[in-house]
Parts: sequence; C-alpha cells; structure tokens
Amino acid sequence: MCYSGRTMRKVTWLAFAFSSLLLIGPSVAHAQNVFPAQELKFNAKMAIFASKAGNPGTYVLLGSSYLRTLSAHNENEFINHWIEVHPHATATPISTCNAARAGTPTKRVVYVWIEDGADSLNVALVEEGIFAGGVMLDMVESQQRILEEMRDPRLASTREQIEKEIAAQSESDRVKRLISDADYAERRKRIEAAEAKARDGKKGIWSDAMKEERQSEGLE
Repeated sequence: MCYSGRTMRKVTWLAFAFSSLLLIGPSVAHAQNVFPAQELKFNAKMAIFASKAGNPGTYVLLGSSYLRTLSAHNENEFINHWIEVHPHATATPISTCNAARAGTPTKRVVYVWIEDGADSLNVALVEEGIFAGGVMLDMVESQQRILEEMRDPRLASTREQIEKEIAAQSESDRVKRLISDADYAERRKRIEAAEAKARDGKKGIWSDAMKEERQSEGLE
C-alpha cells in the first residue's frame, strides 16, 4: 500500500497515518510505456485524478499528499486548460503503489507526469503556485522520508508494527519507481526550480493572501 495523505507534518499525525497505512519504498526501475495523455479521463471534481479505459487503476498528477494538500484552489481549471492546449501531450508513469482504505478493495495508483515537448503540466502546477513542490515527490521518496521520521522514539511501537507488516508484504504490493533514479532526479530539479520561481513571484499559495493558510500547513 502507499501513503496518500499529507507528507511529514507532525509526529502525532505520523503515528496516526502509519497505524492505518502500510508504507514501503524500495527504488525499483521498470520500463514503462509512455502513452498519449488524451487516453486519460480526468475527474470532473478533482482533476488531479484520472482514469484510463481498460485499466482499473487510478492515475494521479501528484506523487504524495494527493488526498489532502494546500492548493491555490484553481487546479481543476488549470489542468483542464493545459490539457486542452496541449493535445499531443504524453503521460509518463513515474511510480506506483497499491492504495487501500478501510472497507474498500485495494486499488493500483500510478503517479504520472504529463508532458508536451519541453512543457510539463506537473512543473506548471508548481511554477504557477497552485501546489507546493513537495507534492511532486514520488511515492518512493515521500515514503522513505516519512519512514525516517518514524525513527522518533515516540513512534517506536508504531514503527515495530509497520516493520512486521512490511516483512509480510508481497513484492507485487510494494511501492515501485517506474523510471530510473537519474531520470527522477532530473525531474526533481525541475520541480525545485519551479517552486523557487513561484515563491519569488509570490504566486498562488505563496501569495501574501494565502500566508495564513500556508503557515497552517507548515509551509514557510
């Protein structure tokens, strides 16, 4: 299973998250086929999510925090417009995991980058201040970071339980990176540059108008 809530906030919240979600993040490179972004049907209410005909899984534009994260509240319009003006864009699977919530079947979630030549929807979402760059960390890195946070002595019992669950988990259920680490590192650099530009320009979530909301989410 994979982490699908907020990334690394408070120790108490981490304990809660790990009590209900199993995290494991080995970096595994797999050859994945790039496909036309037009094959994706974006959710009308939450456009960061998409589906693909003949595939029961869920595609998502954010690598972490995709169920709850600070946004500039215009992501749906932005995503739909970007897709409209980039009809030849392609989707590249970055990482994948099995996600489950209590009482629901396990579902495969795939983090994708949408690109058209040098243009990237993921980068644009950060550059325009719609999301913070941290949500573009892939499933592998975000889970590795949280596991590091679990070294806090106050979470020892939770960490022990998770380690037992990890040991019992099948290879097919583990989080996997679907591109090379070098490719991922290059994409990460682009996200970092995009966030720096958004911060400097006080765009979206980095605007003075959203200072209070930003601070409540622990974003400096």
